[in-house]
Amino acid sequence: MKQMFLANTILARGLIALLMAGMTGSALGGSKPVFSRHVTISNRADGSGSATAYLGGVYNGTGVREEFGCGKLGNDTGHTFFYCFIHDDAGVFKACDGPDSSYLAQSFSAISPDSRVTISWNTKGRCTSIDVVHSSEYEDKEG
Repeated sequence: MKQMFLANTILARGLIALLMAGMTGSALGGSKPVFSRHVTISNRADGSGSATAYLGGVYNGTGVREEFGCGKLGNDTGHTFFYCFIHDDAGVFKACDGPDSSYLAQSFSAISPDSRVTISWNTKGRCTSIDVVHSSEYEDKEG
C-alpha cells in the first residue's frame, strides 16, 4: 500500500511538473499567427461598408495597388476634418470622411505603421468608426 501511494505521488508530481513546463513554454514562446497582407474591403448593398488592414503586412506584402491610410486636416479657424482612404489590389477604391470628434481623434492618435486598423462608413460616405489594435502578433513594417 505504501509503495502504491509513493508511486502515485511521484507520478502526480511528474505530471504537474510536465504541465507547468508546457504552460511556461507556451507562455514564453508567444504566438506568431499569419495575418493577411492584403486590404480587405466589405461593401454592403446600401453603400455602407468597412475595411480592415494589418498595416505592416500590407506594407511588406506583394500587393501593387494596395493602400490604407487616414489623415486629419485643420485650418486656422480651429476646425478639423478627418478622412480615410482604402485601395485594394483588385482596384476597388473607397474613402470616407467626417468632422473631427474627440472619440475619433483618440483613435487616430493610436494608429501606427504596425497596427490593425478597421474603419466603417455609412451610406453617405461618412466614417462612423475607427478601430485600432496593437498586438505583438502583428507583422512589423520592414524597411
